[in-house]
Amino acid sequence: NRSRLEGYPDFDELARWEMDPYNLLAFLPADDRSLASLRPGRSTLSQVLVVESRKPIDSFHDAQQFVREVQAALPGDVKLNVLLTGQPAFVAEISMQTQRDMILMTVLAATLISGAFLLFYRSLVPLLWILGVQSVAILSGFLLARLIFGELNVISMGFATILLGVGMDYCILIYHHCAGGQPESATSLRLLRRGIWSSAIITSAAFAILALSRFPGMQQLSCLVAAGLLTVAVLSTEFLPRVLAG
Repeated sequence: NRSRLEGYPDFDELARWEMDPYNLLAFLPADDRSLASLRPGRSTLSQVLVVESRKPIDSFHDAQQFVREVQAALPGDVKLNVLLTGQPAFVAEISMQTQRDMILMTVLAATLISGAFLLFYRSLVPLLWILGVQSVAILSGFLLARLIFGELNVISMGFATILLGVGMDYCILIYHHCAGGQPESATSLRLLRRGIWSSAIITSAAFAILALSRFPGMQQLSCLVAAGLLTVAVLSTEFLPRVLAG
């Protein structure tokens, strides 16, 4: 309201908002909101402790490490009664949950794709080669984005599962061609390579536009997807046909 924008700032209130930006203390009973000394036998919050990091917290990895160090320093008998707040705690909680969700969705997607491949083709060894190609492509995208940006946003890592779907399409097309045993193998393989490469280049160029965004996560995603798609295009058109020839 207007009164908050007039006059000198209330430094006590600014300190409180820095410590508790979401006003979580308001949900505690009135007698527990004071910053009095810790009373034995109570499990609710009755004391605030400010912890500062010795080094800057510039990424979600730093926030996770900082929170783990704080939790490791707490005595075992009070660890369950301590609530963490502040930006590092929020970043660590959100990023860890996002990482767990992304890993779960990636594993689930790979499981569904593998199950569908086995259902239609009933070939285990080619599936393992294809999954190996996907792993190398995703890893190459991660490494290039890490070299360029120095870190990876958890959101860009999550959306990188796009590589898994598109890359599997390329590999399955190559496998289907090799398993078909067409007499005009060389000619049709050249056409298939041309189609895969045109698809990879066009899709990579579309994602490369995100590099112009001001959001770091979008920039990382553009680099990650573009590098991964071009890698899977090379491996699926040059490496897989030789492996799957038999």
